[in-house]
Amino acid sequence: MSSSKATALRAEYVAGDSALSASAHTQREAIKGLATTANNSLSSSKSTALRAEYVAGDAALSASAHSDRVAKIAALSASAHTARGTIESSFTIAAGIGSSDTFNTGETLTFAGTANEIETTVSNNQIQVGIVTNPTLTGDVTVTGDLIVTGDTIENQVTNLNIEDKFILLNSGSSTATDETGIIFGGTNGAAGAGAALVWNGDYNSNDGRLGVANAVNWDASTATVNYHLAGVFAGNASDAATAQADHIGNIRVDGDDIYIYSGS
Repeated sequence: MSSSKATALRAEYVAGDSALSASAHTQREAIKGLATTANNSLSSSKSTALRAEYVAGDAALSASAHSDRVAKIAALSASAHTARGTIESSFTIAAGIGSSDTFNTGETLTFAGTANEIETTVSNNQIQVGIVTNPTLTGDVTVTGDLIVTGDTIENQVTNLNIEDKFILLNSGSSTATDETGIIFGGTNGAAGAGAALVWNGDYNSNDGRLGVANAVNWDASTATVNYHLAGVFAGNASDAATAQADHIGNIRVDGDDIYIYSGS
């Protein structure tokens, strides 16, 4: 190779060396390829000299970039390094009830529910926590808001049922005012037809309702046949006679020392 070609090749190498950046290695390899191709046609002495220059330049490549990288690694704060190591190795688990625990890398963290109360499900990177289909709760349960039950039956297996309200509304879902409505008193061991009911007979005497008693009623009955009615007691003078009579056989009216029992109109 002529002197001018060698000079040009060296100038190209120096220019590439000074322009090295983040892709320094790629550019260096490209220059190395050029130098190797040129070496095949250079004389032994020139090839040796050129290679020596390449090696010297290669050793000095990106000295500043390497120093910067080392300085940045060394400058990592001790607290950041410690925090990273802690996250990768273990962390503390705490809850409202129970003592805190330490979870270590490699262990399985389980979100467990409570039998017959809470269930947990893991699916698609999601943990779902919910109430089981038929929960059984132990201890006292207090509901501060309204309790709305849309099922068919509410069963209270209690010794005493305390109701604060002065009035209890029955038959709230019926559209017919004449339906029989009442309270059923259970029979022996819940035998079929062993109960009795205090019934409001809304269809008595052309929708003029009257209380009655129905015998042999099942605990889950939706209708009842009245066996006999209760007499109404009226305390008043003769002006109340029509109201007391009103085709309500057996009604009683007390007027001073007089007592009237009506057999119908």
